[in-house]
Amino acid sequence: MNNSLPKEYIPFSKVWVCSNIFDEGKIIFSIDENPIFLIGRDKESSKTLLWFSAQKKESTSKKFYNVISENKIIDERFDLISTEYGDEIKFNDHSLIQFRVVDDRLVINMIDLKPIGLNIFGGLSSLTIVSNNFSNCTFADSNTMIAIGE
Repeated sequence: MNNSLPKEYIPFSKVWVCSNIFDEGKIIFSIDENPIFLIGRDKESSKTLLWFSAQKKESTSKKFYNVISENKIIDERFDLISTEYGDEIKFNDHSLIQFRVVDDRLVINMIDLKPIGLNIFGGLSSLTIVSNNFSNCTFADSNTMIAIGE
């Protein structure tokens, strides 16, 4: 994603992230100004559009690269699964994020980014980022909910 947002990305104005509320923002998590993932709405349908980035394992670089771009799988270790109950991002069959749209709001009810080397995880009652625990917090009128690094 390289610090700039895709022109096709239309963020949800209301997002629920593991018991926390993010209103009127664009980026849920970023590391060194790189969005980890973007979940937006498709302006022509009711479907969601997803972008997901990860760091290369074999490199010491902090650079992120697209593994899913506009719902298209770029790295075959990742997968995007849609069911009548919601959507799920997987890495080598491990669930990374589970989300759905409820009444025009994005609901992210599970995050576990540890398998891709990020200490970010959460469920219905809280979100943990490194050693910080967030529960029932509200983030509003900010471009990024949580930014790590530069």
